[in-house]
Amino acid sequence: MGTNPVQSIPVGADMTEVTTPKDAPPTEAPNSKAEPAAPDTTGTNQQRVRFSMRAKMLLAFVSVFTVIFVLLGVLTVNEVVGQAEKQLKKQNRETAIGAAKLISGDDMLKLQQEIPVGVPSKFFPKNFPTDNALYRELCQQLVDLRTAVPNASPYTFFQDPKTKKLLWETTYVYDPPEDWAAPFRGDVTELVGPETGLTYQLMLKSVNQVVDQPPYAESSGKRWESTYAPIKDSKGNNVAVLGVDFAMDYVETVRNEALKGILPILLLSYAVLIIMVLVLATWLTRPLKRLTVASQRIADGDYETEMDQPSTSRFADEMAVLSSTFALMVEKVRIRERNLASQVRRLTVQIDAKKREQSVAELTDSDFFSDILEKGKALREGFVAEVKPGGSADAATDAPGETEA
Repeated sequence: MGTNPVQSIPVGADMTEVTTPKDAPPTEAPNSKAEPAAPDTTGTNQQRVRFSMRAKMLLAFVSVFTVIFVLLGVLTVNEVVGQAEKQLKKQNRETAIGAAKLISGDDMLKLQQEIPVGVPSKFFPKNFPTDNALYRELCQQLVDLRTAVPNASPYTFFQDPKTKKLLWETTYVYDPPEDWAAPFRGDVTELVGPETGLTYQLMLKSVNQVVDQPPYAESSGKRWESTYAPIKDSKGNNVAVLGVDFAMDYVETVRNEALKGILPILLLSYAVLIIMVLVLATWLTRPLKRLTVASQRIADGDYETEMDQPSTSRFADEMAVLSSTFALMVEKVRIRERNLASQVRRLTVQIDAKKREQSVAELTDSDFFSDILEKGKALREGFVAEVKPGGSADAATDAPGETEA
């Protein structure tokens, strides 16, 4: 007897593993529509430099505080120096006016008349009439002023009635004289510059009134401030002018002292503020950092991540609202994922059963299976005829229950 093709189908086997006929149409999996691939952001993420929110806040506050403290330091030092300059200017003006009142205008006029002709500076030191007692007396008054006010450099000059030019008269540097000192009856322009210059014009103006010259610097870099006060005779006439140059070393000293006193305070305050900003930035960004870590884990598929409990404060801020909203969103996504997974499992079972039924139906409805059934029926009838020789094929057919039994 030949091999029965029916025996190649195991009883109770999963019908999905049965080889279907060649003429059977191929079955397609549900939702077999190809979805577009997600963009690969790996390279983009690697190229981007991560800069935390705390670092950004710290950098922003440090930049702002740096600008503020620099401006504060500059303004403070400038204010201190400005006040020192005002105080020095006031003191210099009072010194020049007071000293001009102590100098005898009659003696100044007398000296001009006793020595009516000046000696050219090329005959130094003969252009300093130190052998004249009145000249020595008037110069000594300027020395006493220099002794009382060390940063003052006094001198006197007058306007020649005939030429209307300004000429030097006395100086505190006379015994022995220096070559840079103002020689008696020497031309003022030889030391201060041309008549059209600012200094000469201010000195010319001081013949009739007190004049203050703003701070200026020499070629050596040393800064000065000058005040010119008229000297009056007993009749009230202006016969000469006392000029006093005040060195601005005091202002530089005040500037340096201000820097020494203010700079440590500013640096200490700056350091304290930076520490406070660091603590504040850490405290403010800590919930955001935890939220970022949780969102990264959820993005990786871990929907069981425990979220921080939202703040129960009566004064909830935006961060608390964000945390609460994000926690609610995660919970909804978690529930949706569970429901979706359950539905997928049920759908898979239904699809497997349907495929099994479809495979069995395709197998039983085929000509191949019908031929097998016909052959099986013929074999069964032949077998029955052999067992019951006196019976007929129709009797065997009428009693299928007995044959099967």
